[in-house]
Amino acid sequence: MSGSATNEERVCALCDRVIREWLSIDRFSTQSCSVCATRLGRLLTDAPEALASIWPSLIEEDTDEPEPRVRMPDGSSVELRTRTAELKKELTIEARLKLAHTYGELGLHREQVLECGTILSLEPGLAIAQGALDLLMTHRFVAPDAIERLRPAMFPA
Repeated sequence: MSGSATNEERVCALCDRVIREWLSIDRFSTQSCSVCATRLGRLLTDAPEALASIWPSLIEEDTDEPEPRVRMPDGSSVELRTRTAELKKELTIEARLKLAHTYGELGLHREQVLECGTILSLEPGLAIAQGALDLLMTHRFVAPDAIERLRPAMFPA
């Protein structure tokens, strides 16, 4: 649950800054600032392979199978992945969070993690960011030392 402090100071587990508003990371009994949540989202979006040790589902399996294709209304044929990306651009951020939940229910864990990254990268309000962060950090395949591994990935020396 996200929150804000009145007399209580909290420290972001990722950047070590004192924060007035935070996103809870309940699984690790800590919190993050919204700036770090956005940074995490952008890293998941731009370089997911850098976080594969934290979310092993990000490792893409090499397959020899071609990507499924779909026929467009104009008669052209495009890869399903391309069409899906186009359709997702039209979704509200709330709908994208629901989509991330659905991916998890369907066992599409890589897609769930990536969708949460996209949501966080869009700098949503605290409630949506909390929902995406909850999915990422309660994901049953997240490394038990995720916070310690995230720091150097997000803030390289």
